[in-house]
Amino acid sequence: MKRLKLIAFFIWLLPVLVVAQQYSFRNFTVAHGLGSASVNHIFQDSKGYIWFAAQEGGFAKFNGKTFATYTKADGLINNDVTFITEQPNGKLWVGTASGASLFNGKTFENYKLKNGFTNGIIYNIYAQSDSAIYFATSNNGLLFYNGNAFSQIRTTKNINLNEAFCIAKDKTGKLWIGAAHGIYTLEQNHLQKFQLPQPLNEETFFSCLYDKDQNLWFGSTGGAFIKIDAQQNMQQISLPEICQNDFIGSIAQDATGNIWLATDHGLLKYANNQFKLYSEKEGLSVDMAQAVLCDYENNIWCGTLGGGVNLLSGEGFVNFNEKNGLLGKKANAIEYDANNNHYFIGTGNGLYTLDNNNNNINIVPATENLNIISFTFDKTQTLWLATLDGIYTVSKNKTAFVVKKIITEIEGKKIVSPTKIICDTKGNIWLTTFGSGLFSIKNKIGRNVNLQYNNISNNLLTVFEDSKGNIWIGSHDKGIGRITNKGFEYLKEDNSKSSVWSIAEDDKGNIFWSTSEDGLMLYNEKKITAFTTYDKLISNHITAIAWDKKQ
Repeated sequence: MKRLKLIAFFIWLLPVLVVAQQYSFRNFTVAHGLGSASVNHIFQDSKGYIWFAAQEGGFAKFNGKTFATYTKADGLINNDVTFITEQPNGKLWVGTASGASLFNGKTFENYKLKNGFTNGIIYNIYAQSDSAIYFATSNNGLLFYNGNAFSQIRTTKNINLNEAFCIAKDKTGKLWIGAAHGIYTLEQNHLQKFQLPQPLNEETFFSCLYDKDQNLWFGSTGGAFIKIDAQQNMQQISLPEICQNDFIGSIAQDATGNIWLATDHGLLKYANNQFKLYSEKEGLSVDMAQAVLCDYENNIWCGTLGGGVNLLSGEGFVNFNEKNGLLGKKANAIEYDANNNHYFIGTGNGLYTLDNNNNNINIVPATENLNIISFTFDKTQTLWLATLDGIYTVSKNKTAFVVKKIITEIEGKKIVSPTKIICDTKGNIWLTTFGSGLFSIKNKIGRNVNLQYNNISNNLLTVFEDSKGNIWIGSHDKGIGRITNKGFEYLKEDNSKSSVWSIAEDDKGNIFWSTSEDGLMLYNEKKITAFTTYDKLISNHITAIAWDKKQ
């Protein structure tokens, strides 16, 4: 999984928000074989088949008519698939959130920690030959496989490559690596950092492409987009204003030389030094694009976060999705405002109010272009919005709402991909992000809370305050921990490497959390107990939980 899968509650409450586009849409549901509505990567093999890496849904093969899906039940190491590529002998490497699988079309060979491999996320795989495979990983930097054993490309005192995200090979055979702190090169086993001007030199470069004109393209988690030509001259290219802080998840080139970017606001085409944005208005199922591929017939495939797979062929999109027909706007957060007897609803296209008396829905002015991921009330009943464009507040005077943008970065660190925002009982604001870690805000002054030295990653999914005032942090790849008055405590007893989606507390002070693959966890200060399908749970993949205090 690359980023948070957003859970849309109360979609049925928003009929007036659905927008229909006049394009030709075809729809493929889970019953047809697409494993998930969130797609991390798209790959076309040497035989022309299209493969889709799905969040929590395994991976799927598309033959032009039907899908065939492969999951853990078929032998895959993990259902959260992040990347797919082919080695010269035709076998597929499948990278996941925990290890990798080598697939020969029928059976799997799995590689994980006990094989000398990483237990972290595999973000990218480059197959130079059948016995020379490179892996970009979340916690072991760049790994090399010679067909028999794995080894880490060693860093030096002056070079720190612990998190690698993408790999590209140029004409000379040099490998280029996008990483957490800039760009690196590997040539004849010599690793060195490619020097960029500040602040680019410390950017997190997540995606890259070596094009047919011998140019390298890199995209960052915070909207930085650069081109490096064959003479290693670097050019930074400014994205359209709406995309300037976006997560660039993937880069591709079509047959005519145009460059395509998957961004938080849609699919971005770069041609003749100009950009064109394809979003929901143009027929994309949802704006959150994660993966892009140009196939052998020059069709553009776009994988999205929650909107399935879209195919751009000519002037229209063909949508492969879990829903029937075109998706409408998605609701990401909902909160009841008792003072005004209405609900606030945060969507990918603004903040809405739902009147509890007459069911009328109205948009809050000045929020139309905000992609709202999460929100919370503070002690003054001001609403704090965590959006892809930063932190906003919404307050109400006697006649109207007042919307203010207050924070875009904290201590020089951009707020990238927010996942959850809460206000604790002391009035402090806590914000988790996927890629930038944890932030706290007091009196509108923020600070970055460094948790990495405590074994938890910067890929955080949720935050929760318990009845004792402890702050619980759930991560995508490193379990769960809490901040107490003694400092940060990592729950080492939690051996699960599943994503922690949601956290809740019962009346007795027990803590529960939901996971992506291991069911429901219970912690009672003494031990952790897991509840799974063996205990009659309907599924081990649980996205959200809440404690009903009335029961």
